[in-house]
Amino acid sequence: MLNGQQLVRAGATFRGRPYLRAVRRFTIAAHFGRAACSDENFRNAIPSDLNNAHWPAEAGCVHSIFDQRLLAMRKHSSVLLAGLALSLMASAASAEQYLPDVVSKAPYKTAYAQMLAFPSWVSKAEGTATPVEKVSAGGSHFTVGHMCKPHDCADNQLIVVFSADGKQSWGLLATRSADAKVFNKQILGNPDAVVAALLSKSFAEQNPEK
Repeated sequence: MLNGQQLVRAGATFRGRPYLRAVRRFTIAAHFGRAACSDENFRNAIPSDLNNAHWPAEAGCVHSIFDQRLLAMRKHSSVLLAGLALSLMASAASAEQYLPDVVSKAPYKTAYAQMLAFPSWVSKAEGTATPVEKVSAGGSHFTVGHMCKPHDCADNQLIVVFSADGKQSWGLLATRSADAKVFNKQILGNPDAVVAALLSKSFAEQNPEK
């Protein structure tokens, strides 16, 4: 139970009316024991911002009230943090993009088109060339041609194979930088094994030292 000096100190600490009302109710609660802690009016009389460090150590019931409020605040904070995490996850999911979406918009669309574009000497067939040849492979007939980039023939070459009726074509584009020793070979037209071998054979004939 609180003594007179403790009540005076408590009253001096809390000058405002809400705190004085709490001290008065606390005095009554102290006389009736901790059972007063279950009294709803007494519980509501404790200011929400009251620091339990100002109360005497004997006020066990008051400490329990503050503990309950602290627990409620912690639970509320946990709910808020969980909601924030879910919100961030939803924002990240909505920000996800895929390649077809990206390349349909500027500036990616232009960059994508440039990546797929062939050099003009290839797309316009304006390279230095040798006469085409008629060859047979795998029981089929083909027309094979070779072309290279003007003034840079050794490092930029194109081998093209046409079907006998000229309705299909396949290619091998071989390029390399001036200081490189190995060609970067790009197969065009999805050839089968017979045509792929024919492309490789033609390239080897054009580059016997490679």
